[in-house]
Amino acid sequence: MKKVRKHRFVVLYVLLVFLIGFLVYGQSLFNGYVYFDDVQFIVDNPLVHAITFRTIWHTFTSFHPELYTPLAIASYQIDHLIGGLHPFMYHLTNLLLHIINAFLAGWFAWLLLQRQRKPKIYHIQWIAIVVSLLFLLHPIQTETVAWLAERKGLLSTTFYLGALIAYLKYLDSDKRRTYIICFYFFILGLLSKVMVAMLPMVFVLIDYYCKRPFTAWSVREKTPFFILSILFVVVGIYGELDVVRDVSVSTMLLMAPKSIIFYLQHLFWPTGLTILHPYTQKVSILSPGFFLPLLLVAVLVAVTIWQGKKHRLVGFCIGFFLVTLIPTFLNYSWDGDIYTAAERYAYVPSLGIFLLVALQLFQITKKQQWNIRWALSVISIVLLSLGIKTYHQSLTWKNPETLAHTVLRQHPESYLAYDMLGVHYKSQEEYNDALEALLTASTYRTDSVRVWTNLGSVYGALGQYDRERWAYERGKEVDPSYLPLRYNLALLHLDNEEMEEALKQYEAIVISDPDFLDARVRLADLWLVMGFPERAKELYVQEFEHNPNSEAAAAGLLRAAKSHVRGGRSLEEWML
Repeated sequence: MKKVRKHRFVVLYVLLVFLIGFLVYGQSLFNGYVYFDDVQFIVDNPLVHAITFRTIWHTFTSFHPELYTPLAIASYQIDHLIGGLHPFMYHLTNLLLHIINAFLAGWFAWLLLQRQRKPKIYHIQWIAIVVSLLFLLHPIQTETVAWLAERKGLLSTTFYLGALIAYLKYLDSDKRRTYIICFYFFILGLLSKVMVAMLPMVFVLIDYYCKRPFTAWSVREKTPFFILSILFVVVGIYGELDVVRDVSVSTMLLMAPKSIIFYLQHLFWPTGLTILHPYTQKVSILSPGFFLPLLLVAVLVAVTIWQGKKHRLVGFCIGFFLVTLIPTFLNYSWDGDIYTAAERYAYVPSLGIFLLVALQLFQITKKQQWNIRWALSVISIVLLSLGIKTYHQSLTWKNPETLAHTVLRQHPESYLAYDMLGVHYKSQEEYNDALEALLTASTYRTDSVRVWTNLGSVYGALGQYDRERWAYERGKEVDPSYLPLRYNLALLHLDNEEMEEALKQYEAIVISDPDFLDARVRLADLWLVMGFPERAKELYVQEFEHNPNSEAAAAGLLRAAKSHVRGGRSLEEWML
């Protein structure tokens, strides 16, 4: 009977998490794409548009674009197979993964708390549920859920939490099968996102919390995990080498405490949330903006060490938060700017804080002998407030325009927000609004090749070709190798019948990045116009191998075949 009651409780708990998740995030399922990586990862990514041996091979043997996240790309392939390029399916998968992660977070908390005997922890089931709901409903998680490009964070967390649960089960059973399951989850997590590499350190924290003896076997069992971690960290750093090079070691060391305090502040008071948090001041330890966070983090670490001797669970929670944040300390730069933090980086670390908060709430309730119903009522009000905040936060991701305006309310001089507005307005054929937004972006950031390229494309759409060429020339002064700039320049050369110049740009793009948009098809079309159908055919065939669903390649190949059929030679013979 007790077992049946337990199963019934678990079923109701799972249903509750799913119901609340859909109530809060349901409206966001109808959001569209945003221009921060969504288009690059999904819409313009030929690997997503077909599941073939070649696309699968390329998915697991290349960076996308600078990250090694093959399982995330594979999940997009499945979404595309089911729903094409409509964003609903991608949003639905993101939401389902977040709900699963919330359930796993509660399960992990329940298994972890059960291992403590003295002092006894009361209301473990309620603590686990509160942890699960905090993870589900906190507004700081919205960026990871609503941003389609963050599939890698959601998927890696699923395997991350699965590995943690398997490790706790392994400690209870010491079975080889459970250990292997844990290791497999770890591999799958690494193939989703390299930030999972800190998992072996979390195992060490769990051993510390469980008072597990430090033995040769406890070292050997973790050795394969550490080896894989080091390997994937090297791969990850290689993929983001340009980002790492943009920031000095001293800047990283000073930004790390600042970002830690940022995450703590927004976990306890989630206001001012947005996709961009630029830092435009001088980075110096003499500045209060860096000295005070450094001092606060030092105090936090000291308190953790001091309290950890008597209250190991407190030490574990804060240690989990800090350890899982470590990989984010390498990534403070984007497009040459410094950013204080990114809310998505708190997705996993927040679990440590949620567990600590829930634990302290129920411990205080027991110590003060308050009625558990009063405690649950207060917690319900807090969760309701968080849920409402998260609901509204998810709607800011409706489209690029709503997202950009959210950024500008917090950071009125964000050139990236104006750039995003300009690209969005151009896609809606609102060219005057696009021009105004991009000109504003160019005043805030004069050395952004991205802005000059987008500005040039708007001038082209307005028929102002001299201004278009001027904008591209400004972009070339910043970075002549920028592929979207070369692509737009090629189009401009074609409009002016400058075939040789267009040919140079297309060839440079195909050599640098065969996946870039439809440059290979454009190059083939150009060879065909210039009277070289054999060269065109070769490129069309390559495009078919790369993207079997390419209608442009199919039409081009047919045109090339028809133009080449002479002297009684059949169309089928030439195609072969």
